[in-house]
Amino acid sequence: MRMKTYTAEGVRGITASVLSYVRGKRIDKLEHYISSAKKHSLLGPPTEAIYDDLEQLRKLRNRVHIQNEKNDFEPNDSQAFSRDRQISAERTLERLMKVVSTNHPRAAGVGSHVNDFQLPWNEHFP
Repeated sequence: MRMKTYTAEGVRGITASVLSYVRGKRIDKLEHYISSAKKHSLLGPPTEAIYDDLEQLRKLRNRVHIQNEKNDFEPNDSQAFSRDRQISAERTLERLMKVVSTNHPRAAGVGSHVNDFQLPWNEHFP
């Protein structure tokens, strides 16, 4: 969304050709966002584990919304949404936020209207 709507200040750390590519695409599914990010190394090299972690999180998110049509994870909700998967989701989201804020920070002065974000869990990557 930032790549498509922040056209005046741009997005630091992303080349004009990648911005143009993304702005020209109509990506409306999380699977495609992850694939596009991996293709363009937006979160690090394509070999980084964060892409696989996001894919697992996407499947777990879909498990909530589409009632396990694709048989991802266990059929029993209490097993599918385990404490281990909760921690994995926390770690993935935290890592994503840190990678994006480090590699693609907002331009100076643009982010002054946003307060620091407080995680609702104890940091996994302090």
